[in-house]
Formats: sequence, C-alpha cells, structure tokens
Amino acid sequence: VYGMLMAKSTYEGVKLATRKKRPFVLTRAGYIGSQRYAATWTGDNLSTWEHLHMSIQMVLSL
Repeated sequence: VYGMLMAKSTYEGVKLATRKKRPFVLTRAGYIGSQRYAATWTGDNLSTWEHLHMSIQMVLSL
C-alpha cells in the first residue's frame, strides 16, 4: 500500500507543479492499482531466459 500511495502523491505533486504537462513517474514499489499513477521499473535485467522468467513473474504479481 505504501508504494501505491507514494506513487499517487508524487504523481499529484508533479501534476500540480507542471500543469500543462502529463506527469511521468517511475517507481520500484508496486501494489494493486499503482499502475494508474506510475510505471513500475522491473530492474536491470539481462537478455537471458532466466531474467525473462523472473520479469514475467514480477509483472504478473502486481
């Protein structure tokens, strides 16, 4: 929950600061609904099947 609320408050703060531009927020924390406010960074992955497998599991768990 903390990650989503942090992303939401950052999104709303950037939106107030730059009224004419759409905010772009990138976060490592994720929770259900946080995609509404921020993109989720999955880390520095290598081009291997093992890392692809881990990335898919991470994204599906959001």
